[in-house]
Amino acid sequence: MKRCTARETTLLALGLGVVLVSFAQLHLGLQTPPFPPSTLLHSTSQSYKMSYSRAEIIPQNISAHGGGLVHIGKTGGSTLSLLLRNGCHSFMRHPCYNISNESPASRLIEKYYHVPDFGLLRESQHDFYVITARDPLDRAVSAFVYDHIRNRDARNETMDPMQRERYEAAYVCFPTLEVFAAYLKGNSSDFHYPYHRKEVHPESCRDLARAAFHGHVRIYSHLYFSLERIRSFIPGIKNRVFFLIRQERLWDDWIQTNRILQDTYGLSSQDSSYDVPVEAREDRRNSTNLEINNRLPVGKTLSSLATQSLCRALETEYTVFFWFLLIANNIDNEEFMFSLNKAKESCGRYLNMDEMIRKESISIREVFEHGVRVRK
Repeated sequence: MKRCTARETTLLALGLGVVLVSFAQLHLGLQTPPFPPSTLLHSTSQSYKMSYSRAEIIPQNISAHGGGLVHIGKTGGSTLSLLLRNGCHSFMRHPCYNISNESPASRLIEKYYHVPDFGLLRESQHDFYVITARDPLDRAVSAFVYDHIRNRDARNETMDPMQRERYEAAYVCFPTLEVFAAYLKGNSSDFHYPYHRKEVHPESCRDLARAAFHGHVRIYSHLYFSLERIRSFIPGIKNRVFFLIRQERLWDDWIQTNRILQDTYGLSSQDSSYDVPVEAREDRRNSTNLEINNRLPVGKTLSSLATQSLCRALETEYTVFFWFLLIANNIDNEEFMFSLNKAKESCGRYLNMDEMIRKESISIREVFEHGVRVRK
């Protein structure tokens, strides 16, 4: 009997591998992710319908990775998590919720990322990521006010002694948002804070404020986990598919994202209704009644000078925000302009938004063959 050469053995193994993969795809329903890298940036819901609509597919068998919801703090993500069967932390039993008339997002999203699970993003390999977002100035203001020790006490929140000690130490420097923002005046990246991120040293309030704002000390968790920081956690960021759910357009973005997911994965309408329940629309988990009625001890009031300091410190965060807007599959030109106009209302007097977007567009074009949608 003739013995196979090494080359023949290798070719035989490769051929067998192809046969096995084809068998698995045909009989076990193991499909490749329906979002090839070439669909990024220039895809709209219509192009998905025409080019990537598929036959009926069972979501669990599309990929072992599914989708991931990344809940950035103070963006309405808590409300959305209630609409997902897996909308809870990693240490909880899954599925977390019994969802009737599940949306495509609920059927497809396997993981939910929020404090304290953000670190798990580094090992993630999802077919798509749904990111919750908000105008950076509004989010920064809300994040500071939410985590302030006096507002936590007003909400009767409990905390361990070490956590309270850190908050009280920060209060010595930052009794109000106005005071905190004032310390960011000028180059907010110019500071010296040689301590561990869990150590709060109020000897220099200026250095402490800047270290907290730029994520070198973790006092206010929602400030610490900025959009910029979260983006750095996602592996292979330039080859990923993203959807953006903005707090300002929460339900419109949610519905459009579900429509695209439904068309892309070929889910039947009776299996994946994405109508938003009335009770979900009325849920206000991301904002307490105290905040709504302006009854919190530490409010959101800012002078024009403090607003200018905060806006300039948020330049990088706005740049990342625009980056996500440019590549998000559910954001068309009209929706992009909505967020751009909102950003200009917030910080347009202090930041050149158009130039920031131009630079981001050029940067993205250098990475992707098919370029970006040009918005004027």
